[in-house]
Formats: sequence, C-alpha cells, structure tokens
Amino acid sequence: NKMPDTTGNIIHSLIKKQEWSIISEKIKTLGKKCYDILVLWGNHYADQEIADIMGYNTDKVARVTRVRCLEKMQKDISITTPSHE
Repeated sequence: NKMPDTTGNIIHSLIKKQEWSIISEKIKTLGKKCYDILVLWGNHYADQEIADIMGYNTDKVARVTRVRCLEKMQKDISITTPSHE
C-alpha cells in the first residue's frame, strides 16, 4: 500500500485557512519529532535529506512520518466544512 503524497495540498490549505503563526504554534504541540520534520519539509528539504538529518534508515520512513504528522496537524487544527445537520 503506497500512501498518496497529498501533504503539499494539506499544508497549502492549512496556510490559506489559518494564519502561519497559528500553524507554527500547532506544529509545536505535535512534539519535537513532528515539529523538526515539518520545519525541515517546510524549508524544502527532500525526504532523503530529512531522513539523514533525523537519523531514519530511508526516505520512506521520513515521508510516512511526515504524512502522519501533517494528518495529525490537520485533525488538530480541525479544518471544518459546513455541517449538513
């Protein structure tokens, strides 16, 4: 199972919906590992570079971790669509 890399879309939609300072604060609440990965990725580091810096065995580990961190951030920020109640 290959995870689709939609993280670019996630972060761009978050930036559009929230002030960057709020997003930065939210990233900090995800823990040091997620914070470090997302800051590196936000600064255009490739997954292989992130893997090397963070001490992961492969770029795939860095990518999966990054995707999970972004998904967690997205849930924490709670981008809501109008409810259909």
